[in-house]
Amino acid sequence: MVDIKFIAQKAGVSIATVSRVLNHSKPVSKKLEEKVLDTVIKYNYYPKSSDRFNASKRTFMISILIEDHINQFHSEILPQITQHIAQAGYQALINIVGTSMKQKETAIHELTARRVEGIIALFHLDELSAKRLKSLSKVPFLHSEPLVKGVSYNQINYDASYKVGEYLISLEHKKIGCVFFEYYGKNCYLDARYDGFKQALKDHNININKNYFYKSDIRMHNGWNIVNEISKTDDRPSALFCVSDELAIGMISALFQRGITVPDEISIIGYDGIPLGQQIKPRLTSVYQPFEFWIKRIADVLIAEIEHENLEPIREEIILENLPYIRICESCTSPPGLGSGVYGHE
Repeated sequence: MVDIKFIAQKAGVSIATVSRVLNHSKPVSKKLEEKVLDTVIKYNYYPKSSDRFNASKRTFMISILIEDHINQFHSEILPQITQHIAQAGYQALINIVGTSMKQKETAIHELTARRVEGIIALFHLDELSAKRLKSLSKVPFLHSEPLVKGVSYNQINYDASYKVGEYLISLEHKKIGCVFFEYYGKNCYLDARYDGFKQALKDHNININKNYFYKSDIRMHNGWNIVNEISKTDDRPSALFCVSDELAIGMISALFQRGITVPDEISIIGYDGIPLGQQIKPRLTSVYQPFEFWIKRIADVLIAEIEHENLEPIREEIILENLPYIRICESCTSPPGLGSGVYGHE
């Protein structure tokens, strides 16, 4: 019988420690918490057996959790993921949650009461937070990491952003900067974008001037704040990499209002490849993500877990077409007086 005593024995901890982890009654070390959560997940233990679903009363509902700052990228992926879910005979419920862990835990409890059969979280979670939510969910729970054997989403973002650095260097830029986001901290895909880009500059002996690196939220309106800083100095970067398209689009608009032309005075490159970037002038050069592949993969894996199907055929090897690539448009060019670089526009 899988009970709290069984979990304590398997985890090598006391029953009191298991209780503290599951109920948040008293703090325990991160190492102990992770050990207990790993055991809970492994043995599918939930204290209230009455919460288990009756297979004859299925709801066929899947919850898509999104944090309360919905952006343009979400507006692109939500219709696709709901379509994939519907084609498999399930109904997608879109649920907006706050950014705190407590708010997310409350949402999981509410979804359990509504008897959803699976949960997809479309936001970053560190490893321990993901394990905690998974231990609470009582149903298959996935967060937005690519589900391909041997592939790290962080590494994909790192590699693509490294290529951004190489691309700007190929255009003969020397004064290169970045607008990055630190909210999630280490081991986040946004942090990987920053690290990959910065490493490319180091590897090609480009001076990393801290005055060309700006911290910002990734939403569009924050581009104005960065442009305000840029406009106050004559020592400006000639090229900037923004870790999201929304931020890059906001900057292009703000630069125009300030009389600073893109790309003649400053080149801008984004990341995501949202359609809005192709509707502005100049069109945004960006790292395009083939998100259709990844969204379908997340939906397929979750439904396979719900239906207790073999996951191996789904975890196929990734191919080149599934990786991000730089879609070159008009927002990047060589600095004034230099050549046009080795890349051409679409």
